[in-house]
Parts: sequence; C-alpha cells; structure tokens
Amino acid sequence: MAVDFFIFLTSGMEQIDILLGKYFAGECTGEDRTALKQWLQQSDENRRYFEQMERVWNTAWQGREPIDQAIDVEKALARTKAIIRENEHNTVLMRPSKNTRQWWWAAAAAVAVLVAVVQLLRNPILEKPETLVLNASEAIRTDTLPDQSVIGLNRSSRLEAAYTPKQRKVKLEGEAFFEVAPMAEKPFVIDVKTVEITVVGTKFNVDNLSNPDEVLVQVTEGKVKVAGGEQAVFLVQGEQAVYNILTGTLKKTELSTAQNVKSWWDKKFIFDDVPIQNAIASLEKAYGTQIIFKNKALLDCRLYAIYDNQPLERIMEILQDTYPNWTIAKNTDGYIIDGSGCEE
Repeated sequence: MAVDFFIFLTSGMEQIDILLGKYFAGECTGEDRTALKQWLQQSDENRRYFEQMERVWNTAWQGREPIDQAIDVEKALARTKAIIRENEHNTVLMRPSKNTRQWWWAAAAAVAVLVAVVQLLRNPILEKPETLVLNASEAIRTDTLPDQSVIGLNRSSRLEAAYTPKQRKVKLEGEAFFEVAPMAEKPFVIDVKTVEITVVGTKFNVDNLSNPDEVLVQVTEGKVKVAGGEQAVFLVQGEQAVYNILTGTLKKTELSTAQNVKSWWDKKFIFDDVPIQNAIASLEKAYGTQIIFKNKALLDCRLYAIYDNQPLERIMEILQDTYPNWTIAKNTDGYIIDGSGCEE
C-alpha cells in the first residue's frame, strides 16, 4: 500500500521518528495516520515506544524553558533527504506531485521535533525549577537557599529563587546581603528591575530599597558582574556600582570602609571618624527606628566607635557616655538627642 510519506518494509527507527514527529506536531495526513496505525499494530514494543514519546511530548512543550542548543532546521532538512535517499532501495516511496518544498520542510521539522524530544530526555535543565519565595516585612530575615547560599533579607523586601540543574536564578525587590555558595558550573544570577547581577561564589550587598530609582551593588568578597541597559562592569572586593534606572547610567567607584555594607544585617559597626549624621542613619536602618537631633549642629560631630551586635539601648548608653554634654531620651518612635556641642 502506497502512502504519502513512507510505507515501512523495515523497522528503521529514524523513519519511525520522523513519522512520530509529524504526528505530534499535528502535520500528519490521513495516510500518514494509516501507516502509523499499521506500525503500532506490529508489536507491543512499538506501542510502548509510541506511548513513551507521547508522554515526553505532552510534558516537554508546556511552560518549559527553551532547550540549551537551537535546532538547526537546515541541517535537519539535509539529514531527512539523506534518510529518504538511503531508503529508496528498500522502501516503497511516493513523492507528492506538488508542494514538494513544503513537504521537505515538513519532514525537516519532524526531525527537528524529535531531536528536541531526545534533548529533553538528556537535558535536565528542562525539569521544573525548584522555587522558593521569601518575604520580610517588619523584621530582617536570614535564610539558607537550596544551594546552601545564605542571605539576609532587609525589611520590606522580597526574594524569589528558581533553581535548575544549570542555573541559580533570583529576583529581588528591596535589599539583601548574599553569601553565595561557590558553584562554578552553576552561575548565581540576580534580577533587580532592569539590572542583572551574575556571580559564582562571593559576598555582596544589593540595595534597591534605600532609593527605588537606583540599584546599588557593594562587594565585600569575590567578583561580581553588574549589567544594566547596554553597560556592564566587573566588581571585586572593595568596589561598588550604582545603576540609575531613570538615566540608564552605570557608575563604578571604590567602597569606603566606613560604609558598613552589611551592618543593617549583622549589627556590626565600625565608625572611624564618621560624621554623626552618617552613623545615626546606619543605626536607624539596622534597628528599624527613628533617632531625631533637636540641635542640628550636633550632626556635624565626628564619631569613633565599634559596636558589635549590641542592643540599641546599649549603644545609646555608650553614645551618652561618649558625649556627656548630650541628653538622649527614649520615646515611642525611637530616641531624641539634644546637647550643646561635640566635646567628649
């Protein structure tokens, strides 16, 4: 019996795969279906093979990521022609009388489909990603991700992680400090609005909370790539980059040791001749409180101090001892500071 595509006199699996590819792609004619039905009736093994490929097809193309390697349809076309020529001597082949090029492309597409299906079986990146969503509202949150990376998530921040066997993908809203577990074969990628941050294993802070129009990346260990718009920079320990979302500019600068990059998370502060105004801002951010100076002239005072994960009440006591001319009073919102000068 002659059919539009092939009548199989042998059990050539390449020809079967092409026919299955047309069937799953919705390109089968009635005669193709007849040929497929005849092949299915030949053995239980054929039916099991068909069912396996059908299951793969049904799960492969529903909300999945694209395959690693693009299918080259031109190569698939050449391969299909070679398969047909090779089987001209042991198969009965009827070529369509018209639309020949369309027929060739349909065959090539069938091969491409089956190549993609085989890649699905071999390529674990198509597995459903392992996802994790973390929210921090009123309190700072510390968590360990599936790859053993540790993060500190600041107040009013959200993190969504999606892990596949080949990539660690994170979306951040707000601010977080990352201690990324080293995995050279699986980059750690963070998306913050229009900025993409790529690392392998390092420690750094990402802040889009302090200023929603900027993304600030500060590196305390390792190497980080920051890309925004058409620009990209590499940062190492002691460097930072700021991407302005409104202007699309990316600027790289040195990181001051006085900035206490992760003090909002670990409550460890080193103030070495720092303006009181800057020190107080760091304390407010870390402890989620408000500290008001009634005498604004005191904001120009300088501070030399080290606070190692101490309660805010204790820090205020130390500050009172440091500046005996000040008065520090606690209220419902935080603290009010007044005084006559910067003398210690």
